[in-house]
Amino acid sequence: MAEHYVGDAVVVIWSTDTDISGYARSVDITETAPAPDAADVTHKGDTAKSDIQLLPGAPETTISMVVLDIYDSLTVFGTLALNSKDTLTIYPKAAVNAYPKLTLNNAVFNERTQTIPFEGAVELTLSWNAKNTLTRGSYSSGA
Repeated sequence: MAEHYVGDAVVVIWSTDTDISGYARSVDITETAPAPDAADVTHKGDTAKSDIQLLPGAPETTISMVVLDIYDSLTVFGTLALNSKDTLTIYPKAAVNAYPKLTLNNAVFNERTQTIPFEGAVELTLSWNAKNTLTRGSYSSGA
C-alpha cells in the first residue's frame, strides 16, 4: 500500500551542502515540455490541409520555494547570489535512506521576491530554473 506523507520533514539543499529548508512554507515544482509544432505539407490539389508533427519543445523545470523571513539574523535566503548555477536537491519526506530524492542539475537561481504585509509574516519566494528535467530517485546514505 502506498504511503502518504506530509512535508513537515522536507529538506532542500542548494549546492552540495547549503541547507535552505529552514523556515520553508512550501516548495512548488513545475516540469514543462512544449507541445511539438506542426509543418504544413499541403500540396496543390489536396482537398484538406496536411500537417506533419515536428520535434517537441525542450523540457524545462522551475522550482519555487516560499520561506518565512526572519529579522534577527542575516539568512542564507538573502545572501544567495542571483544567476548562480548549481544543483538543487529536495528530500520531500526527509534525508533518510530509501526515501524520495528529487535533483535538479544546472539549476539557475533567478528570482527572489519579498512580500512584506501589514500585520503578517514576511515571506520570501525563491525561484530556480533549468533547461532540463528533474531526476527522481531515492536517497542513499551509503551505509
